[in-house]
Amino acid sequence: MTLSYITEQSNQLHQLLVSVSRHFYITKDGFLTYQEKSMEVNLKSLGKSKKEHLVYYIVRDHFSGNFVIKLTTSTALIPLAEFLHYAWSGPAEGKYLWGMPGFLWVPKTIAISEFFKGLEVLGVIADNPPSGFASGIRIIPSIEEQLLFIMARLSEPTLEIMNQRLDEVYRYMLNLNFDENKVEKWRENLPQGHPKNPPEFREFTKFFMVDQPEKHTIPLLASAKIIEFPAKPRAKSQVAAERKPRLVWAKLKKAQDIVYEALDQPDRRKRLLWAQEALQISPYCADAYLLLAAESKDLRERLGFYQRAVEAAKACLGDDCFKEDVGYFWGLVETRPFMRAMDGLAWCYRETGRGAEAIEIFREMLRLNPGDNQGVRYSLISCLLEEARWDEAASFLMEHGDEVSCHMAYSRALLSFAVSGKVGQSDAYLQEAFKRNRFVPLYLTGEKYVPYSLPDYYGLGDENEAIVYADLELNAWKKVSGAVEWVREIRR
Repeated sequence: MTLSYITEQSNQLHQLLVSVSRHFYITKDGFLTYQEKSMEVNLKSLGKSKKEHLVYYIVRDHFSGNFVIKLTTSTALIPLAEFLHYAWSGPAEGKYLWGMPGFLWVPKTIAISEFFKGLEVLGVIADNPPSGFASGIRIIPSIEEQLLFIMARLSEPTLEIMNQRLDEVYRYMLNLNFDENKVEKWRENLPQGHPKNPPEFREFTKFFMVDQPEKHTIPLLASAKIIEFPAKPRAKSQVAAERKPRLVWAKLKKAQDIVYEALDQPDRRKRLLWAQEALQISPYCADAYLLLAAESKDLRERLGFYQRAVEAAKACLGDDCFKEDVGYFWGLVETRPFMRAMDGLAWCYRETGRGAEAIEIFREMLRLNPGDNQGVRYSLISCLLEEARWDEAASFLMEHGDEVSCHMAYSRALLSFAVSGKVGQSDAYLQEAFKRNRFVPLYLTGEKYVPYSLPDYYGLGDENEAIVYADLELNAWKKVSGAVEWVREIRR
């Protein structure tokens, strides 16, 4: 008899789904790729395919729509018992559903008698769902839409990284930031005594022993071990970096030439492939990491690329360079990948709330190159103000505050207001800043918004300079209570 699909509470009925993607697969380089034309593949025909397909493991709560998901591939299938233990164990970071249900729908494609018997001993009644839609398969298109969006922002979309980004899938599909929050619906409608944790892993898997598990397309049980979901395939550039081979200058030059060609390539996919090819030749090619960072729209990924770029560039320069060439670093062409990598890393630290680390990097850059060809002084003063390090900001302005650009003038005004309010020199400092650039207040007060793409150049006193300044220091102004209102008042 088929179970009723009407549920009135959470964790009464869960739906298990194991599905092969008809659009996503893993390339030989280890990267997730999307094919628009649907591939004719399913669990039955999986062994005949020459591609390494993406496979979804999902447990979904029927009442609330809350779910848990893991991604793997056709060459690293997760045993069902291991996945269920992961899905039902909790609470855990990065998971929004946990607890054993009263009933479980198991699609016929993965249903075997030993599996049903093990669930029954655990107190979970299993049956086949009344239809494919009821089994939860309708959520696959929405999941793939989100994965495609995430993948498009990455330079190295490996399976490991995609599993790390699943929170973005949950955020969208579970409405975590909206009124119809499926996690809240699940949590607020749990029956008494729920959620119930499953037994410890080894005890749990004892209920699913089979004589010949290899006969089944989806393994029921692997060897009893602590659950570890597959972290492969890794990007080739990552593997190359971990091996730390000997620095060979001829290989580095060849890799560098490939990166130069990649920079002129209009096709993004080719730029990425050539950058990864360059790193295969020499993992010391800092510019290849910088190219991958520039192409990535994922902050965590960019940070990793900049870290590797710094390490690679530093290894190429050697220790003597940091002793003998201090004071005119940017003047040496070979130091520029290191300086660009340091700047990118500092900005990533700043964006992830690690302002103190960003400040240290900016200080080091100014020590190495006090001529400051990169405009690091503007980044540093903005960081000091954003972190409310008033004394250090005051000392820095004493040393660098006499230039004619608007940056230091507005920084001095903000510092004075933050420390003294409207008393003393604050109003005068702000009036002087207005004279340096009359467009800045428009962006500080929200009359105009900082565009997504910053201008390539600016002139003293023009609107482009105001945009660049606001991009650097708008957050600092917003953090000082009353500062933005003060700008409006003085500007009238």
